[in-house]
Amino acid sequence: ATPLTGIDFTGLTVSASEETRKSTKGLRGLQYTDEYIYEAYTDYSIFIFKYIGEAGEYIEIPSEIDGYTVEYIGDQAFSPYGSLHSPANNQEIPENESLNNLKEVSIPSTVKEIGCYAFSNCKKLEKVNFSEGLESIWWGAFCGCENITSFDFPSTLYYVCWGNFEGTSVTEVLFKKSNFYDYVDLNADTFSESKVVKCTFQS
Repeated sequence: ATPLTGIDFTGLTVSASEETRKSTKGLRGLQYTDEYIYEAYTDYSIFIFKYIGEAGEYIEIPSEIDGYTVEYIGDQAFSPYGSLHSPANNQEIPENESLNNLKEVSIPSTVKEIGCYAFSNCKKLEKVNFSEGLESIWWGAFCGCENITSFDFPSTLYYVCWGNFEGTSVTEVLFKKSNFYDYVDLNADTFSESKVVKCTFQS
């Protein structure tokens, strides 16, 4: 696992997407386990800031950590090239290169939002198991995941930002009719720099 000895997390700044910042319910502060650095909110929900465990080929993201519900996956949280900085003592939490081993990830139904570049450049990642409950995927969350050939999006998904198909091997995309929304909001550049040639909206 990424070494944490001697690192002071005081003053570490969490970079959340705009929607998460708007819905922040008051912070309990940065906390960490052997596998996760996370920000806990006063309503007992969690924003995963960074995965710091030793990644194998499969990760199942928990629905709860320390009694808090996991609702948000933060920017670069599972990217092997995303590092963190602690301004309190000018220390860096190094990139987690073990995430280069990741081939499959399961995301629980409690997760509503996947942040910017959350899984970007996980070159070996082939399969993402989404769950009903996911509502938005922010920019570049899966960019550079060149072994992903398809996504099975849940019907609850209603917003997909740009760059999520860039650098993947996805050629066709299916959006299921939502049980909660009558539309899927796509950014103008959602499919830019991608191999996607067909997009179907299920009626």
